[in-house]
Amino acid sequence: MSGSNPFTAGQELAVTALVLNTGGAIAFPAAWPIVTEVFQLQSDPGAVYDAGMAWLAAGDELARAATEAHAIADATAQAWEGPDHDAYDTKAREFALQLTMDCMVAMTTGLILVGFAVLLFVAIMVAFTIGTTLSICAVIYWAMLSSVVAAPGAAAFQAEVTALCGMAKTVLTFSTKALTLMSHSASVAIGAMVTGNVVVQSFTGNPEVIGDLASGAVDSIATITAGLMSYALFRGVAPGMGQLGPTIFGVGGMTAGGVGTGDGPIAPGLNPFSWPGYFVTPEHGDGQPDHRR
Repeated sequence: MSGSNPFTAGQELAVTALVLNTGGAIAFPAAWPIVTEVFQLQSDPGAVYDAGMAWLAAGDELARAATEAHAIADATAQAWEGPDHDAYDTKAREFALQLTMDCMVAMTTGLILVGFAVLLFVAIMVAFTIGTTLSICAVIYWAMLSSVVAAPGAAAFQAEVTALCGMAKTVLTFSTKALTLMSHSASVAIGAMVTGNVVVQSFTGNPEVIGDLASGAVDSIATITAGLMSYALFRGVAPGMGQLGPTIFGVGGMTAGGVGTGDGPIAPGLNPFSWPGYFVTPEHGDGQPDHRR
């Protein structure tokens, strides 16, 4: 199913966005916090969408079954009377209610997953657009550094891109916070639906529901463990990328506010990308780094 939905390319776009933003951050230290946000967007919205559609399909089947159960109960009421019919009718309608509750859980889960896939894909597209822009700016920046005539202007260009990085970081932070809020809200909503379903099932002639729920939880241990490990990895590693990148590439460190300035404790020198701040003023300059200041 992964090739049949509009979000199939999401995973590849997320990886590409990470590569593009990392390349831009090598040239512009202010972009390292952006890399942190993009790292947290590494996911597969196509798979999330497929899972949501599968839940919706299951909900549709359950809704059809519940409708048929109600129809059968109504039909027997016209041709059958007495205590036996009353007992049967009660059980049939309880069964239809159980199917309806199962349908509501499946539909709620499916809608949430589809909505989350859409929001996730949009966030990845935003990250991809930012990464593409930063990569183009990096190419222009490096071209300016390689030119004796244009090199003194590289510092001003870097300052402009740094301001752009601040705005881009704000947009991505909003996107990731929206995803986090939606995931937490979804957990509460699905949890409430499941709890309500268990209560209804227990009081309508299905005492085995608790055992079925426990069995399902045991069967899902591997999936739950993998999800928790993935969450811990992304939440644990992502914040450190804002410092790891500058450390590896030798550009300026990060300020307390988390925005790279090129003036941090990490000395430049492993590459020429932080040179613009070392150019002398035009009246003194020859287009080369000035280490006399």
